[in-house]
Amino acid sequence: MIKSKMTDEWNKIFLDNWNDIYDSGNLDGIKYKP
Repeated sequence: MIKSKMTDEWNKIFLDNWNDIYDSGNLDGIKYKP
């Protein structure tokens, strides 16, 4: 995760959107390492 001065709310929004993209299978071409 990128370290910056983000709020927990923003992090939650980002993670929710990321999970939606991940679940949709739109990570082709992206190297994702948990």
